[in-house]
Amino acid sequence: MTQTLEPGTKASTAKGKRTGGDGPQTTNAEHRPLGIGVPASRSATAPQPNARWDELWMQQIAGATTALLFAALAPALVMAALWHTAEVAPIAFVFTFVIALGHAVLLGLPLFLVFRSKGWINVMTCVVLGFAVGAVPDGVMTWPTHHLELYTSAFVDSVRTIINGIITSAGLVDYVKPVIYCGLLGALGGLAFWVALICSCTRTEPRV
Repeated sequence: MTQTLEPGTKASTAKGKRTGGDGPQTTNAEHRPLGIGVPASRSATAPQPNARWDELWMQQIAGATTALLFAALAPALVMAALWHTAEVAPIAFVFTFVIALGHAVLLGLPLFLVFRSKGWINVMTCVVLGFAVGAVPDGVMTWPTHHLELYTSAFVDSVRTIINGIITSAGLVDYVKPVIYCGLLGALGGLAFWVALICSCTRTEPRV
């Protein structure tokens, strides 16, 4: 049986090859990316991972800096408030702030970075490390036997603290009290550091 072709059949077939059928189809040019490795669906204004990382990193640095300032500010305020002479209180504040800030930056910051890398930063570690940062340097610098060869006896408020080159119990008490006092100021600074750190939200690790 002879098959007849109606007019327009070839053209329809060719058109179907181009369009893939009766339904509308998109060409390969419409699926091309907007650039090398950039899909067409990704917005050009979307934030890049590296920019987000840098932003979080800068926020962490700013938060840690603020926490260090508060760690030095808290003991300085207490020292000024407890100073017996109001005229000397501003000088005591500035002196204590400078000393506390030096301790916080030189000793507290390295300890914070180490403990933070281990995931050990919490209110207890900040208070304990603050006590150590305040007490240990004072204990080392004021240890009575550093220059024991210069004297065989010493007195504090008419009480013998060293007899024949040997530290007495009164001398140990006189030595320990300032060390504990400095340690308590350091613990207060550690607590202030923790509170400032929480408020600035710097404990959140940046994620890419």
